[in-house]
Amino acid sequence: PIVLDLANDYLDAEVSCESVELTFSSSFPYLEVVLKNGLVEKPLRTTGSPNQEELAQDTLVAFRQCRISFNPVAFLSDGKIIINSLRLVEPNIYAYVNEDGLANWDILLQSDTAIASDTVTVADTIHTKPPQMPELNIKGIRITDAHIIYDDRAQDVFAAVDSLNLRLDGNMSKDSSMLDLAF
Repeated sequence: PIVLDLANDYLDAEVSCESVELTFSSSFPYLEVVLKNGLVEKPLRTTGSPNQEELAQDTLVAFRQCRISFNPVAFLSDGKIIINSLRLVEPNIYAYVNEDGLANWDILLQSDTAIASDTVTVADTIHTKPPQMPELNIKGIRITDAHIIYDDRAQDVFAAVDSLNLRLDGNMSKDSSMLDLAF
């Protein structure tokens, strides 16, 4: 589906799921995307192993359901992603840092990783230049019945939390964040 293609274009990770549903009428004026039984996986490179065969596929999050409600008009007119709500149901989150200090949650593609436009033809740009991440503003996050593991091999730190319920409201944009957090 196009939703997964777009996610995979903007993230340095692979997003997959069993099904994708789009709704507009029940969430008007927002468009709601519902992903069921999904995964976000990121290959972690180590500084000593540049070969593709030596990359380990690491699951950052597996979830039963992810509901994202966003403003399509802001995206189409201003290129901004304004998320009204993000809900994760039964996520298994594995926050991992390898021995080299590389974190699996660092998945947003940066514009500085793009290839310089004066050295690339238009045909090459379409296939090799990653798109620039649009401005992102998140107003509310709900996490229900989460299992979270933090595993930092560089600092030798490990922590786990079971059955976490979290509500995070506010305005999280590139310039500032105002948050109201409840467990």
